[in-house]
Order: sequence, then C-alpha cells, then structure tokens
Amino acid sequence: MEQRFTERARPWSVEDAAAVASDAFGVMGRATLLTGERDENFRIDATDAAYVLKVTHPAEPMAVTRYQTAAHEHAGAQGAPVPHLHTTRDGSTVTIVDLGDGPRAVRLMGHVPGMPMATAPRTRAQRHALGAVLAQVDAAFASFTDAPPDLDLLWNSERVDGLTHLLGHIEDADRRELARTTLDHLIDETLPRLAHLRRQLIHNDANPSNVIIDAADHDRVRAILDLGDVVIASLVQDVSVAAAYLVTADGHPMDGPADLVAGFHAVLPLTDDELALVPDLMRARMLTTVLITEWRARVFPENRDYIMRNNPNAWAGLRRLQHCSADEALTVLRQRLEEDA
Repeated sequence: MEQRFTERARPWSVEDAAAVASDAFGVMGRATLLTGERDENFRIDATDAAYVLKVTHPAEPMAVTRYQTAAHEHAGAQGAPVPHLHTTRDGSTVTIVDLGDGPRAVRLMGHVPGMPMATAPRTRAQRHALGAVLAQVDAAFASFTDAPPDLDLLWNSERVDGLTHLLGHIEDADRRELARTTLDHLIDETLPRLAHLRRQLIHNDANPSNVIIDAADHDRVRAILDLGDVVIASLVQDVSVAAAYLVTADGHPMDGPADLVAGFHAVLPLTDDELALVPDLMRARMLTTVLITEWRARVFPENRDYIMRNNPNAWAGLRRLQHCSADEALTVLRQRLEEDA
C-alpha cells in the first residue's frame, strides 16, 4: 500500500502531456504542469476549451484506476457535479501509455471554470452549499455497485490505527504526544462505533483545494474534483473529512463544520449515531493529515510545500478540538441543524 506513496516516478514533460492529449484523445493544445500528490496533472489549453490530463502514478494498480474511473462516470451520469470525462479516439475513458518507465493510466477531463475554494473568502452559505453538493455526490455513489478492488488507502480515516508507525516522524514532543493521545482515543472509543453505520463508496477528499466555486458568486459550488481517494467507508466519514478543513481560528471550532454538516443533512439526512461521530472523525482526518504529511515531506522534500499545505491547519484543528468535549461539539451541530430546519 505505501509503495504508492514512496516510489518515485519519472516526471512527464509538458511536451509528453501535449503529445498524449493529441495522440490519444485528439485534443491539441498547450500543456501546463499542475500540482499533485501522487499523480501528475497537466492543464491542456486548446483553441476551443481547456482540459486536465491526469497521469496516474505507475505504482497505482490498474484495477483501482479503472474502478475510480467507472465510479466517476457513474456519478456524472447521475448528475453529480464532477468534471466530465472525455473519451479517447477509440471510445475509452482510460488509455495506457508507456514512455519508458512502465505503463501509466491516463485520463482527460474537462477543466471546470471557477476558482478553488481554498483561494476564496469563506462564508456560511458557501460551507452549507459544499455540504449539499457533497451529499449529491454521495447520493450518486450510493447506487454504484461495481465490485471494488483493494482500496486499502492510507488516507482512509477509519484505518488511522494503521498509521501508528508514523508517529516517530513527528519531531516536536508536544505534537507527538497530542497525536498519540488522539490516536489512542480514536482506536479505543471511535473506530469500534463505525461497524453499524451506513457504508458505501465515498469521495473521501472534499478539501477546499478540490472544490471549485463560481468566481463571481463565492457561495455557489460548481464541482468537486479528484476522485482518486474514493473508498468504501462509513458515509459520515465523508462529511467529517470535508468538515475537518473548516475549523477556523476564531469562534467556536465547530461553527464552520456545522454549516457544512447542515448542508449535507438537508440533502442526505444523517442519523443521530452518525452525527455524534462527526467531531471524532474530523479529528481522525486531521490526525491522518499530520501523520502522512510529516512522513511524506521527508520522503519527497522537493514537493514539501504541496505536501504540507494542510499540515498547519490540521495541527491547529487538533489543538482546538482537544479542548472541546464531545457533548459540546454535538450541541453546536444540533443547534445548527435546528436553525436550518
């Protein structure tokens, strides 16, 4: 599993990307390298439209890529706001290309106009809208029945107990102790409670960098990007993952997350048991973030800035939620749902 996070791949050039876009997909345009964690992404600017070419890491199992692609197609067909997948010249949504470093899966999708939520001012209405859009994506995924391959992803929060060995990569003693006590709580108190909750395919990474909003209307969410971390997990995990990125430095730490939860709940209602686990599953995502990023920033120092982009906020969120009891956090969530009713 960790091979996908440690193995280096030969970088593609913009010339490589432009040539594959033209040869495989019939799209001729200028390629620009975009950021990415494991895959390589390129923007292709053609005369008539803009596209994104995604080049999958060579260590990614082909069965996983094909499953993710089928889920992406299914969600789009159900009307979920995800980028449109374009087909190759022979009608496939995935093509396999080997430029000398082994076969790599390549897909082309439409570039969604707008701006990343990460670069826009945050509003209550925007957070509510994101919750509603995420619920639409999950509602579409609920009817996706293809048998999954092994999706044992490090970023699956409900498997955070498998990241214990990464604690040693945290140099600061106080932070390491916070991570250890949080992990102990999750293992002892939280993870056992997930067994009886609704499970399905979820997006698993609706962080602000993967959310495109309207450039002229920051309260309108246009799309959720990047289905590369989809997993079969508890439905409430998806809400909690997105909410984990919305804890702010001011006000109550659950104020921002509560807006998103209310938007999700309005479209896809959560049960009492699911709602009660949101704060702890937020902490699980934050902990997953700090453990993986502290480790991977050492493995890939040249990509440190991108890898660590969410690390400071995750630590800050863990600190803030450390002093917020479960009852207090749940009270804030319930009050926000009552206001929205």
